[in-house]
Amino acid sequence: MAASADVNLTIKGTTEFDGNEVNLTSGDRWGGGIYMKGNSAKSVTAVMTGGEVLLNEAYDGGGIYIDSNASFTMTGGLLTGNDAQIGSGGKGSGVYLAAGGTFTMRGSAKIKSSDDVYLSNGTMITLSGRLSEYFVARITPENYSASTKVLDGDITANYIRFEVTPKD
Repeated sequence: MAASADVNLTIKGTTEFDGNEVNLTSGDRWGGGIYMKGNSAKSVTAVMTGGEVLLNEAYDGGGIYIDSNASFTMTGGLLTGNDAQIGSGGKGSGVYLAAGGTFTMRGSAKIKSSDDVYLSNGTMITLSGRLSEYFVARITPENYSASTKVLDGDITANYIRFEVTPKD
């Protein structure tokens, strides 16, 4: 969803974004399940309290692509079985977080380890409160330097619930 006006989306209950595939050969190839982009004057906001984003495919952001001026908050629900075109250079089978976008996780949010969260340079996952799932997500940063920060907010109680994709 791209915004020419403020857009707010709530995903809850048994809602499913299931089996979508964007055109992988031309045009916008991002966000198989959900593509979010605002502009400087208008924002796009989504809150996921339940439901699933599953079996979607895109070049980047197989499940969800969060672009500039977009904010995605996940307090529940599941991302699983999504696919980015990793072999062709695509990134973020679960989530792709681009510069200027925000991604917040709390509560029972869960992204299966097969669906990674790709963080472009300068972006990070913001944690708000204690996460209830033992494993929450696998993070793939664009930059693997010792000073790269991938989490922000309530890190102390939650960092152990994440893993970082090993550098190639």
